[in-house]
Amino acid sequence: MLVRFLRGTDAAGRACVHALSREFGAAADTPVGLNERRRSHVLRRVTDGIVHDFNDVLTVVLTNLGVLRRRPGLDPELARLADTALAGAQRGAALTRRMLSLARGSEEGVGESDLAATVAAFLPFLQGNVLRDAPVIDRVPADLPRVLCAERILEIALLNVAFHLRDHGLHGFAIGAAEQRVDEGTDDPAGLGLGAGPYVHVLLASGRRLPGAVPRAAGLAGIETAARLVAEAGGAWRLLSDGAGEEGFLAEIWLRAAERAAPAEPPAWASALRVLLVESDSLVRASVAEALAELGHRVTQAASGEHALALLAESDAYDAMIADQSMPVMTGLQLAATVVERHPGIRVILASPHGHLPAAARRFLQLDKPFRQEDLAALLGAPEARAA
Repeated sequence: MLVRFLRGTDAAGRACVHALSREFGAAADTPVGLNERRRSHVLRRVTDGIVHDFNDVLTVVLTNLGVLRRRPGLDPELARLADTALAGAQRGAALTRRMLSLARGSEEGVGESDLAATVAAFLPFLQGNVLRDAPVIDRVPADLPRVLCAERILEIALLNVAFHLRDHGLHGFAIGAAEQRVDEGTDDPAGLGLGAGPYVHVLLASGRRLPGAVPRAAGLAGIETAARLVAEAGGAWRLLSDGAGEEGFLAEIWLRAAERAAPAEPPAWASALRVLLVESDSLVRASVAEALAELGHRVTQAASGEHALALLAESDAYDAMIADQSMPVMTGLQLAATVVERHPGIRVILASPHGHLPAAARRFLQLDKPFRQEDLAALLGAPEARAA
């Protein structure tokens, strides 16, 4: 059960708290259960549409800010404002992922997460709704490898830790992380039986109890829940101080991390590629085309799958095709299936919000919306995107 608490007032102006909950699990085969599944299906379709539209808006913001940020001689004050706006757009992207996860339940499995983005987006919620505006400190570097843990698992674990700190009267919350590798045959640095491989080591801490603060509860129910969630995700948890005594709270988490890709050899191709961009939204299409052109690529735009096929019938001299999945009439995957059959020399990249593409799309390169100019540069710079 995932519960979210919202503060508000009733008709008489008195303070009150609303609890919104959602249960994850299979409903019974009863009329109520069937209606619940229908409602969930409709909710998922509506949510998918909202997330797609919002991610399109964020893609416009991210790509245009990326173009602006790369301009030589940019005024430092403008550069600072652009960086702040980019950070805000990245937080918006994390919010859409959270919304999608809530609507889709637990079907994403373990998954991968960007720890820095998850923490940056979730800490303001914890600070405003659980920690009563106590100070929070975020020391999670942005360049960490992705952790092998679903974003919602991280959020619920942090939520339980925050409730523990609040209920025990502990002031403030800090989180930091670092990349660490456990090599085969070496001593486990944590002493937790970690297997060999890459990890992200996370530290969670609080300040001491404020003078006069009265703990609301005793026990470690919230912490035990967080530990179970970490264990279910394949990580390890160690509680160093529960904060019940004179010291503050301190715990560490070891999360499995994805292997970093080895640096690719510089491709023999020229840096400029000829790219066919297929996107039904004109604003998104123009923004992405400008970002691609600023990277040095030659871009031809198509407003639909039918338009793209017509252009390819005239000439198939393209190195890559970027196609949005959610286009009317012909989806990006349907277009990709046709292109790979008729024009096998073109590398296909499908753009879609994370988790929206079906299993059949795994044979193609994928670009998660919303994406940045740096994501375009990295994907088009990969050897598999440059060579037939």
